[in-house]
Amino acid sequence: MATLVVANTKGGVGKSIISTMVLPVLFVDEYKEVNVYEIDDNNKTSSNLKNKNIDNLNFKSIKIEDMEEDIDKVKLDEFTNAPDILNIIDCGGGNDTIAIVKHLAKSDLYNLTYIVPTNEDLEQFTNLKDTIALIKDNDATANIVLILNRAKSLIKNDVQKQFINLYGSNQYGIDERFSEIESDVNSTFVVKDSHLYGIVKNVYKRTLADMYPEFKELIDNSREHQQKWANEGKEYFMQMMKFYRVGKDVVELVEELKPLKKEIKGDER
Repeated sequence: MATLVVANTKGGVGKSIISTMVLPVLFVDEYKEVNVYEIDDNNKTSSNLKNKNIDNLNFKSIKIEDMEEDIDKVKLDEFTNAPDILNIIDCGGGNDTIAIVKHLAKSDLYNLTYIVPTNEDLEQFTNLKDTIALIKDNDATANIVLILNRAKSLIKNDVQKQFINLYGSNQYGIDERFSEIESDVNSTFVVKDSHLYGIVKNVYKRTLADMYPEFKELIDNSREHQQKWANEGKEYFMQMMKFYRVGKDVVELVEELKPLKKEIKGDER
């Protein structure tokens, strides 16, 4: 599992958050190098992000017109450094996803793990089904992990009530459709909606993978830190306590995400 591909032909489902925030924080400690490839033309998610605590997370671009060279670099890593390097490819939406998935197959990159996020919009199912068909048509042995993104709750019944585009609704007369894709999906994982992704990205200009170790250390040694803040005076203490509470929320979020790593790795296929 040296390459993860985040794909959906529909935009606005959270592919970039999954690629730049969620996956790196799960895998950055396991690999010597984690490379996140984003579409250069329309995907600027990582352009202003900085990493203070980690030096093995790199953001790179895939230019559609120069895609062969970029995909060949990923292929080279598959051959030479698979145990040490993880490549995460954010496919973008629409034709970008189609072009990259087809080109991965053209370059003989098979048996990959595809992360397919979707949300609750009824119109999403058609794109979801088309995306899964696209993946299977080009990589019959692909491992597909479906992410139900921006869930309001992690409770199963609540998830099914929210994602009526998949599970249907007797109340609204909407048929269940998950069975149409179930045989092609290896596992399903629910990611809860959170404003923390935006806070980490836009307020701190950093990644979740970068801030998590800092926050974890802060919480593990909270009494010691709080005593130091108190010694600096009331204003500083109050300011740092706000930062501390953000940290507790971030650590809780990452703990919720950690089981996704097991779903992605599966049996290491």
